Amino acid sequence: MTIRERFEHTVTLLSGMVIGATVMYIFDENRGARRRAQARDRVVHAGRVMGRHLRKSSRDVVNRALGSVAELRSSIRDRVGEIPDDQLVDRVRSQLGHVVSHSGLLRVEARDGCVTVSGSVLPSEVEKIRHRVARTRGVKECRLQVEPQADLERVVGRAGGSSRRAI
Repeated sequence: MTIRERFEHTVTLLSGMVIGATVMYIFDENRGARRRAQARDRVVHAGRVMGRHLRKSSRDVVNRALGSVAELRSSIRDRVGEIPDDQLVDRVRSQLGHVVSHSGLLRVEARDGCVTVSGSVLPSEVEKIRHRVARTRGVKECRLQVEPQADLERVVGRAGGSSRRAI
């Protein structure tokens, strides 16, 4: 008998012992019913958890698909027609809120797709503003008339705004 054959016989013997021990454990006269009930409960619980996870994942996929369709439809609509200036101002303000620590200090004006942003900002925020406004849908031209201020806390105190910190 070769080493490989011995190994195969050993694996077969050990597999049979494990299967036999499992069958004895599950079908034990004293505690087998309890063990089977616990195993059934675990399987049912795992099924519920998996079902919940699948429902959440499928809802997420559907919501992402619907959002992509809405974005596509909106971008097509924006290319076809002109965007009203007040809507463009709202879009730009919304985008600036993501990159500026004191968005209340900025004044945004729009006229025929040309957006002008003016006010006081931190020096590190100037390029972020330029990039974000240029990428906003409907903006044809972006003019920045911002004043970089190293200490905005003083300016905020004069303007009467809140001193919210950037995250």
